[in-house]
Amino acid sequence: MKLSRIFCLILSLAVLFGVFSTPTVLAAPSNSVSAGCSSLKANMPLGGTNKLLDSADSAILYELNSGTLVYSWNADHRINPSSMVKILTAYVAIQHGNLEDVVTVRRSTLDTIPIGSVSAGLSRDEEITVLDLLYCTMVSSANDASAVLAEHIAGTQADFVALMNETAQSLGCTGSNFTNVTGLNDDNQYSTARDLAIITEAALQNELFSDMFSAESYTVSATNKSDERIVYTTNYMMSQIKIKNHYDLRVTGGKTAAATTTNRSLICTAEVGNTRYLSVVMGADCVVSADGLSVEVFGSFNETADLLDYGFDTYDVRQILSAGQVYGQYPVTGGANDVIAAPSGDVLSVLPKEYDMDLLSFSPSVDTAALKAPLSKGDVLGTLEVRYNGVVLTECDLLAMYDVSLDGMDITPALPLDEVLEEKDHRIWIYVGVAAGAIALLALLVLLAVRLVHNAKIRDRHRRRKRNRRRSR
Repeated sequence: MKLSRIFCLILSLAVLFGVFSTPTVLAAPSNSVSAGCSSLKANMPLGGTNKLLDSADSAILYELNSGTLVYSWNADHRINPSSMVKILTAYVAIQHGNLEDVVTVRRSTLDTIPIGSVSAGLSRDEEITVLDLLYCTMVSSANDASAVLAEHIAGTQADFVALMNETAQSLGCTGSNFTNVTGLNDDNQYSTARDLAIITEAALQNELFSDMFSAESYTVSATNKSDERIVYTTNYMMSQIKIKNHYDLRVTGGKTAAATTTNRSLICTAEVGNTRYLSVVMGADCVVSADGLSVEVFGSFNETADLLDYGFDTYDVRQILSAGQVYGQYPVTGGANDVIAAPSGDVLSVLPKEYDMDLLSFSPSVDTAALKAPLSKGDVLGTLEVRYNGVVLTECDLLAMYDVSLDGMDITPALPLDEVLEEKDHRIWIYVGVAAGAIALLALLVLLAVRLVHNAKIRDRHRRRKRNRRRSR
């Protein structure tokens, strides 16, 4: 019995060391889904594409912090963008203009703006800065400011429009054509909810644009033709200055548009906790008073509120993976050891508030045949795809956590000779110590086994003597 116990102990130690030294190779992923929800250009929103809103021609709900397309409806439907155009106008002007330039307003420029359209009240020969023109364009949606801004930067409005189309194409917009800088009606001018969301997401990366997008009002400096004047936002979801019943604490910025008196649109941002949405509602119905002088129901505000309710009530942003988190271990051809893989950074995504862990899956894609030594820390080994209920949430690179040297070769950075010898001596003593420890452990086990056998023999001898004494009696 004692010998059996000793044998089991030695066997257990061997198995234990074997487990720690055996590499774990993760299986390659199954066929990847070509479309997911991890960008505005994705075709499989997490929440689907069923119609949620009453009247909007198209809509998008996109989570900015994680880059997740949560919902879309008719996202690529071409529609009159109306004043949404000014988002691109302002973005291009910021990229190409000098904010401190003082612009002299020309009468010929003002004549291109229809009488009665929204304006900042600019006058002929008025001198105003580019910065003030930008705020007038974005906050109050002033058509005269947009036109003056464009001509100052590009020489003509037509040349500025060419810059706008170039910028939209460079961002990956495929369903848009811009013909003017104001958004005034033109049958040849069109865009989509997706394209406008792409443009807005890019523009929001600019601090000035973000400030203008979130401004409730702005004070225009006094000019040679005017005292200070204040312009106000037309996004009543983030301001109570004019209309109070649409105010929403979640809304942090936005730009309105009116294609007609009964057709309204709104792009806005809204935030609760670590969830930050970009919402696009295009072509929502509005109800105008009988005399035609006021809007009784702003469909764009109401349906934006419904869309935000859906997003905030249904989903949360969660961290799925962390930078430096060990994900897998892969063999390296010619390597002294396997390579350890980790995500390239923290990975956030949107998940239902009551999500099912069984529906969350991770699919690595690593071509192990291509992994050849030497490898350096940070080398890209492959990708990791994260899915929920079959929809691709996101994808990140898998990076090597440590260097992998050639088998039998040390590829650590070169050191001076004395340091190299010192390092080798240090490692030799480590190896000697480990070997001595192993030998000592083995000797201890053998000694224990011998002692147990010896004790067993003594006990057996005593038992035989007792039996012999009893027989002799």
